Amino acid sequence: MTKLTKYFVWTGVLALLLAVAFLPLPAQAQATVNIDLCATAGTATMPDGVSVPVWGYALGNCTAAPTVSQPGGPVLEVNQGDTVVVTLYNSLPEATGMLFHGQSMPPDRTGAALLGSTTYTFVAEEAGTYLYEAGLLPNTYHQSAMGLHGVLVVRPATAGQAYNSASTAYDVEAVMLLSEIDPALNNSAAPASFDMRGFKARYQLINGVAYPDTQPIAVTAGNRVLLRYVNGGALHHSMGVLGMTQRVVAIDGSLRPNAYSVIAETVAPGSSIDAIATVPANAPDGARFAVHAGDMTLFNSQAGGYGGMLTFMSIAAGGPGVGDTTGPAATGLGLAASGADRLLTATIDDSAAGGSAITAAEFVIDDTAGTPTAMAATDGTFDSATEAVEGTISAAVLASLTPGQHTVYVRGQDSAGNWGQYNLITLSADNAGPTTSA
Repeated sequence: MTKLTKYFVWTGVLALLLAVAFLPLPAQAQATVNIDLCATAGTATMPDGVSVPVWGYALGNCTAAPTVSQPGGPVLEVNQGDTVVVTLYNSLPEATGMLFHGQSMPPDRTGAALLGSTTYTFVAEEAGTYLYEAGLLPNTYHQSAMGLHGVLVVRPATAGQAYNSASTAYDVEAVMLLSEIDPALNNSAAPASFDMRGFKARYQLINGVAYPDTQPIAVTAGNRVLLRYVNGGALHHSMGVLGMTQRVVAIDGSLRPNAYSVIAETVAPGSSIDAIATVPANAPDGARFAVHAGDMTLFNSQAGGYGGMLTFMSIAAGGPGVGDTTGPAATGLGLAASGADRLLTATIDDSAAGGSAITAAEFVIDDTAGTPTAMAATDGTFDSATEAVEGTISAAVLASLTPGQHTVYVRGQDSAGNWGQYNLITLSADNAGPTTSA
C-alpha cells in the first residue's frame, strides 16, 4: 500500500469516527407503536334527551362491529421519537382517510373504502398536542363534523412537562377536545350531500359531550393545570377559566419562545393550544372554577339552563397547595457602557414568591414575542433564590437598532419552572450622526 493510499484510508477512518462521535443521542428509548382504529357509527344522547347519529373512532379493527356513543376518538399517547403505525379500518358507507396534524408524512388522498383499510406511518418527532381527523379526500369535510376527530399527545422525555422545557411543567393535565353538533347534518340521509355552509351548531361539546355531562377536572389548591385545547369542530372557540389567567406555552404543537398570559384564548378549527392555569394556593376545599367557552354560548339547543362547552376544575378535600407556583421578580435593572457594548444588569429574586432557586434569566428588546437572549449569574452559578444577573447587548445589536428609545424586557425563572413577569428599562440608541443644514 502506498503512503498516499494509507493517508486517505486513515483520513477516512478518522472522519467516520468523528461523525459517529457527534451523532445526536436519543432523549429516550424509541419504540414502534401500532394502533388500530375503526371508523364507525353510533348514537349519542344529548343532555336534553335528543338522540343523534354520530361517527367516531373506536380502538380495534372493526371485526367486533364496535359502535360509538359520542363523536370523537380515543386520545392517542406516544413518546417523542416513537414510530407510530396507525391502521384505519372503515365500516362507514363512504371512503374515509386520516390526517395527522403536525406530523411529517405523505398525504393520503385515497383512504379506505367501506370494509377496507389503510395504514399511516410517521415518526413523532416533536412533543406536543395535535389533532387527528378525517381529511384530504374530496368532499369529506362533513366527516370531521360528524365526529371523525381525536387528539394525539406526543410526550417529551421528561415526565410532568408538556414540552422539552421546564417552563411547561404541570401537576395536572386535561385534554379538551372541542367540537359541535348540528342535528341537521347528523340526521341527514346523505351527510356527504349536506351543504356545510349552512352548518349551525346546536350543541357545543368538550370531549364529545355537553354540560352537564362533561367530566370535572380534579385539582388541588396550587396545582398547575395543563389544558390541552384541540379544536376538532367547524367553529372558532374562545376558552377561558373563570377566576384564573392562562399562560399559553404552545400553539399547534410548537413551543413558544415566550409564553403569554390571557383570560381567554381563541382556538381555530384544526388548531391546538397548550395553556397552563394555576389554581390559587389559598383556594378552599370544595371550590370550583369554570372552564368555558368565552362567547357564553352555554346552552344545549333550545333547552333551558346551562349547557355546551362548560366544565369545572374542582377541589375536593385536599389540604394545602402544591409547591412554588409564582415566578421570581426582576428588579434593579441597569444599563452601563462596556466598551462598544452595553452591560445589562438586574436582580432576580424569588425569596418572596416561593423561595425556589433561580435557574435562568433572559432579556428581549422591544418585543416579548422575539427571540430572548440568555443572561448569566454574576457570580457564575445559579444556586440561590436571589441572583444578580448580567447580559451583554453587543455593538452589532446596538447598530441594528433604529435611532431613538427602545424597551428592554428582563425576566427570570425559578427551579419550579415558573417564569416571572417582565420588568423593563429604556435603552437609547444613538446610531446616526448629526445632520447639517445650510
